[in-house]
Amino acid sequence: MFIKIQLASWLLLLNNFCTTLSNNPPTFNNTFGVDYFSLHSPIKFTASGIQDFLKNTYNHTQYASNILPHNTSHFLQLLEHGQKTKLDQDYMLAVIRLFRQKINSASFLTATEVERVTALLPKLLNEHLKIKVPLAANANKLNIVGLRLIENCLSKTLWSGTNPQLIWPQFINIGNSLNLMFKSNQIILDTDDLNDALHILIDRLIYTIKLLEDSLPESFYTELSKQLQTDPPKWLEIDELEDLIDSKLQKIKKAVLQAQVKAQAKAAGIL
Repeated sequence: MFIKIQLASWLLLLNNFCTTLSNNPPTFNNTFGVDYFSLHSPIKFTASGIQDFLKNTYNHTQYASNILPHNTSHFLQLLEHGQKTKLDQDYMLAVIRLFRQKINSASFLTATEVERVTALLPKLLNEHLKIKVPLAANANKLNIVGLRLIENCLSKTLWSGTNPQLIWPQFINIGNSLNLMFKSNQIILDTDDLNDALHILIDRLIYTIKLLEDSLPESFYTELSKQLQTDPPKWLEIDELEDLIDSKLQKIKKAVLQAQVKAQAKAAGIL
């Protein structure tokens, strides 16, 4: 097995020099083909396996644009490895920073992957987020960097119009995960941070609805309107910073109503 010091050193080194490495991508025998499929392969936690991942997968020109948006497995594998082998906070911080940089360069993340990351991240960091006096500073730093990663993921969230019936359930699941982080005092530590994160999520939902409004069926809006009216999640009721601004629920309702009117006009042949 790859010893703890070597693995942490590799990740910390890449974290410090990621820009340099990204400017010098490795040479491949072909531009896509077999290499593309190998980019999805699980990381081998050996000396050569880690080096191969960093050099040939993380640095691949297609990784941020075509792999990571649909598959965050490598990120979660590295965190899971740290959890299982009891690596320290520096290792976990390095992994989060490493992938935060790559997420920043991606144009989107599928809602499925954001749902996955928001559900699993607190569990994988759990031991490090238990505040102990000697480790309080590191644990707090992990919360801060973890929150930045979550916000980056949320700001890239995009739903597919292929399965519109999944849009609202996934939105709810992501929101529930954010609320659970706050309730468990992990990563999201105060109400204002939770409110900010929820607004980012809502803005991406609205963006997706506007982007897909011509392809989403009228039944989607009818069902969503019903859900908003009869069973909205409690976290949508968290107070806003100012009483005069639209609430989170109002923001969604306005966007859905506007899109629904267009859909009805289109169905009636008006548009």
